[in-house]
Amino acid sequence: MMKVQVHDDVHTTETSWPAAHWMISFGYVWFFAGIAAFTPFAAIYYRSLDFSSVQVGLLAAMPAIALALTSAMWGAVADTLAAHRVILRISLALGAVLAVLSSRAEGFWLVFAGITLLSFSTVPLRSLMDHFAVLIGDRVNRPFGRIRLWGAFGYTAFALTLGRVMNEKVTSFFLVAYGVSLLLTLISTFALPQLPRQVRRPLLEGVGELVHNRRLMMVLLVAFAQAVAAFMIVSSLGYHITSMGGNASQVGVAFAVAAVSELPVFLVGAWLYRRVGADRLIAIIIVLYAVRMLLLAVVDSPGAVIALQAMHGLTFGGFLVVCIPRAHQLGKGRHPATVQALLTMAAFGFGNVVGSFLGGALLDHTRAAYVGVAILMMVVLVLYGMSVRLWREEKPALPVG
Repeated sequence: MMKVQVHDDVHTTETSWPAAHWMISFGYVWFFAGIAAFTPFAAIYYRSLDFSSVQVGLLAAMPAIALALTSAMWGAVADTLAAHRVILRISLALGAVLAVLSSRAEGFWLVFAGITLLSFSTVPLRSLMDHFAVLIGDRVNRPFGRIRLWGAFGYTAFALTLGRVMNEKVTSFFLVAYGVSLLLTLISTFALPQLPRQVRRPLLEGVGELVHNRRLMMVLLVAFAQAVAAFMIVSSLGYHITSMGGNASQVGVAFAVAAVSELPVFLVGAWLYRRVGADRLIAIIIVLYAVRMLLLAVVDSPGAVIALQAMHGLTFGGFLVVCIPRAHQLGKGRHPATVQALLTMAAFGFGNVVGSFLGGALLDHTRAAYVGVAILMMVVLVLYGMSVRLWREEKPALPVG
């Protein structure tokens, strides 16, 4: 007889979790296809509208500003009300509509209004997708990296396809493609199981509790620093390539190479996590980010930039396979969506704000900006190493039982 699990008022069968695994996997395909449609081409499109460097930087940073301001709130709301699925559905539907409407906007202020509304509407998506993936992965014995791998497939396909479609000139078509991808994500994930309601607490109690977790806060610092590097690359690389004589097709290839480089990292990520250990992996990733930024600062051809994108898997992909499960582990199962929301806020919010704004505002000085971020990564490495050593020395003095 089929066994039924009961969580408060939510009834789900065990056989629903394998189906949920495929739903979230295909959801990742389309979700990251949308990111591939939007992020590589946005800054090039804004510059093609003759916006200033500061205007380009502000528009590039707007999705991250929205994340930084409201991500933790949405995580707390989802956990408290068990509204994960409802919020995901509304956010995807609203984002799809606003993306298409934004593609019709003309002039800085209308474009700014459209991108701002679009950015705030899609805030909950990344943390909720990751939250579902982590919990579903636990149920079906699949590590997070194996599920997130599907996103790399979608990203690769769309980055290559859209770049070839637009070729020499980036148009607002990328926003339409983004909206279609969000709609397909909604269709893929619509039947995801409802997640259990958490014990009712004051809305921001989980945030207050988690910010006192020192180990988690250091992981968030790493998340912030790597995001500054990652999103500076995302917002500036397309223009960096075209300024060397490259075209939109080469921009698409560069981001496709980055996505493909994630595949082996996602496949072996869980093994590396167990074999090397979270703290050592985090330190290695920080060093690799510094090396990647320095190399980007010295190469002088589109082909060399495309080749360096192979390091994306080791840096950004490595961050995902270690920091997302590590944050979940350090949260000890309490306020799980809030933990992922805080991680999202640190990386895809504040880190994205700084990286995207600098990448857009310093389009004419990208080499110096890359060197500056490499220095930032080494500072974070020192801080993280000192904190890990300090906590290990403190551990024997902690009371037992």
